[in-house]
Amino acid sequence: MDLCGHATLASAYIIRSFVDINAEHIDFFTKSGTLPVDYHDGLYEMDFPSRPPERINVLPEFSEAIGCDILEAHLSRDLLLLVKDESTLKGIIPNLEMMRKFKDGFGVIVTAKGDDVDFVSRFFAPGAGIPEDPVTGSSHCTLIPFWAERLGKKEMVAKQLSRRGGTLYCKDCGERVKIAGQAALYLTGTISYVYERDPSVKPLDQITDEERARLFPIILSEYNPAWPEWFAEEKANLERLIDTDNISRISHYGSTSVPGLLAKPTVDILMEINEDADVDKLIAAMPSPEYICLYGSSLTMPTPPPHLMIIKGYTPTGFAEKVYHIHVVYPSEHDELFFRDYLIAHPETAAEYAALKRRLIKDFEYDRDGYTDAKGEFIRAVTEKERMGSESYIVQTADLDTLKSFTFVVIFARYKDKWLYCRAKEREVFETAGGHIEPGETPLEAAKRELYEETGALAFDIEPAFDYSVKSSAGYSTGQVFFAKIHELGEIPDYEMAEVRLFDTIPDRMRFPQILPVIYEKMAKHIC
Repeated sequence: MDLCGHATLASAYIIRSFVDINAEHIDFFTKSGTLPVDYHDGLYEMDFPSRPPERINVLPEFSEAIGCDILEAHLSRDLLLLVKDESTLKGIIPNLEMMRKFKDGFGVIVTAKGDDVDFVSRFFAPGAGIPEDPVTGSSHCTLIPFWAERLGKKEMVAKQLSRRGGTLYCKDCGERVKIAGQAALYLTGTISYVYERDPSVKPLDQITDEERARLFPIILSEYNPAWPEWFAEEKANLERLIDTDNISRISHYGSTSVPGLLAKPTVDILMEINEDADVDKLIAAMPSPEYICLYGSSLTMPTPPPHLMIIKGYTPTGFAEKVYHIHVVYPSEHDELFFRDYLIAHPETAAEYAALKRRLIKDFEYDRDGYTDAKGEFIRAVTEKERMGSESYIVQTADLDTLKSFTFVVIFARYKDKWLYCRAKEREVFETAGGHIEPGETPLEAAKRELYEETGALAFDIEPAFDYSVKSSAGYSTGQVFFAKIHELGEIPDYEMAEVRLFDTIPDRMRFPQILPVIYEKMAKHIC
């Protein structure tokens, strides 16, 4: 069932009566899309998609099953039959067995112009086990546009003439209809059940890596236009679960965000949280087992701070209908978004990427990390092309402590009379050591930590040199630049960096090519 007025109205009533008595607007996420419910003046007003019917021929079996003359027949999801008047409608005794054999329509709507209201109706769905439905919201998605055109009215009052009956307040809003009505508490109680788990199905935390690979293989699908809607639904879920004050931005990225691109049917979401957000509280807000939080050592792929990834749609029996990877990061200019934007703007490159994926799946169907690694070189090359060509930056330097607050640190380091640069595992270009200042850190503490984490420096002297700021379409950021003399290098910690290399000057191929050369020029003058 793609839409049910009963369930929508009842759910809204329960939420407002027992969960949030001040709720005046509630959104429900359904197979028909988002269904909003507003409460005002004692009525629950539901917002549904309109289903205008198309006129069809009146077949003899229609009259025979209904037991009266049929003036017109129309079809949308349901079969709509127009009869003479309200009195005729009330007197109908349908032949449900004959009605069950109708070829068209989920159910049968019988309707007439009302005596005291605009229109009246009855609804039968014997094929679905419903002889006659008392009051049917979904049938009015068809009745409202039908009668709005016939009566020349946008707002109408309707009655459903079942034994129990009900009054509906209707509005025709073009592609949507609004249906308002009252709700009453019928029954309260407790349902207890015993769940017997299939002993052959292991919980996810008890399966081996090989079993996990077989249970969740790499699957490639043609582009599904519903993927952006899946993202919008999950974005709304995340904003509901997590205090929006902690969220900087939520973005759809990955292949499902690129129209027409072959993709794993997994919606990738980049959720940027503020750096002062409480990560432990964020994790606690995600209901288990629906959401599975991968944190720290449980992550197999490099993940930027706060080193958190949330997956949804993984069950002990395989993938759910909708699968999500939610990557939690701090605000920055993330490569994933540059890659997405380039593919959208360059369909020929997206086609090359699709061809690459088709080749790789032959070797990596059951090796998710290997599949991701094998795409790395292509992704890095495209990302750098987008970074270098699509954005303009205004970079300014200032005397030390001119700026009042900082987000980043950048460290220019010398070792054996040469400049030392590092290369990240997922990139082919070099960069200086540096990164975010984490909550509670001073810029100096952050610079010392980043220098060790990204170069393996064990003994060094370090001092702040000057401040800098960067303005771009992504926003405004500030940082402090440090100069370091390294006396001893050790092994590079297994975080983000793959290697360090010594240069006489700035590398030809460098990350942030519009930013770091400006800072380097200032640093070269600083140490003279």
